[in-house]
Amino acid sequence: MPVQATFVSNPDIVVGGYEGMAWAVTNLADVINCSWGSDAYSQTGLTAVNDALNSNCVVVAAAGNFNNMIVQYPAGYDGVISVGSTTTTDNRSSFSSYGSWVDICAPGNQIWSSVPYDAYQRKDGTSFAAPLVSALAALMKSRNNTLTPTQIEACIKNSADPIDILNPGFEGLLGAGRMNAEQALICLGADTLSYNLKVEQIENLVLYSCAQSQQPKVRVRNDGDSTVTSFRLRIQLDNDFPFLYTFDDTLLSGESVLIDMPEIILSPGTHTYTAQLFGFINLEFTDGYFPGNQASKSLKTLFP
Repeated sequence: MPVQATFVSNPDIVVGGYEGMAWAVTNLADVINCSWGSDAYSQTGLTAVNDALNSNCVVVAAAGNFNNMIVQYPAGYDGVISVGSTTTTDNRSSFSSYGSWVDICAPGNQIWSSVPYDAYQRKDGTSFAAPLVSALAALMKSRNNTLTPTQIEACIKNSADPIDILNPGFEGLLGAGRMNAEQALICLGADTLSYNLKVEQIENLVLYSCAQSQQPKVRVRNDGDSTVTSFRLRIQLDNDFPFLYTFDDTLLSGESVLIDMPEIILSPGTHTYTAQLFGFINLEFTDGYFPGNQASKSLKTLFP
């Protein structure tokens, strides 16, 4: 439902954007995407957002393309899902605004987009990241139209893939991570089971070695009361592209499992091998995901 929110006399969307939001609410929109904003806080904007939320309408907004921490609105209003931008490698887009007020990130580099006169171009910006989150919210609504904006935001954030490790210096400033549509939908089927899963240690790696390759193993322990049937690990050597491992088996309460990882090839020098609990894919999952749960091991390879 495209909404025209500018005037011929004043094409600044911030002037008419909140009127457009009110029109969308009146016409029974379920999700409103705002690929616009400014650093101007206003009571008018806050009222429009609150009216939308009180009408059970999800509001998503671009965080801005200013490469700073200045809060943009409507993204900065409470209850709005504020979206930053990431690249294809889950790094923060160089232009993306950031800060503790950002809720989630989504791809915003080189997004294939429509442009005037029946054409398409690749575009960059949080304006192109926000619609991906809006689309996910709409998909979630299509599965369960009784969901509230708060529930949808919680599932989107709790199911995101962590990206802080890929963005040193921006920890805690990129929201919950990069959106994961599959995991967000799985979150909708969550029940009340609780888990406490952790990466206990990395084994079979030698700190000092003359060997060019090593075969790591990762031990994961289930300290919760519920049986775990599936989880994922994110494995990375230094800053190489990460490897994603999926465990599809039964891990009983109080037990651990030692998992063989792919062989790693080492060049001379010092390396860091990291195993991070990445997420769950079992439908029973609800509150056992700890993005910061990880183990690292330093290695030093020496050649004769």
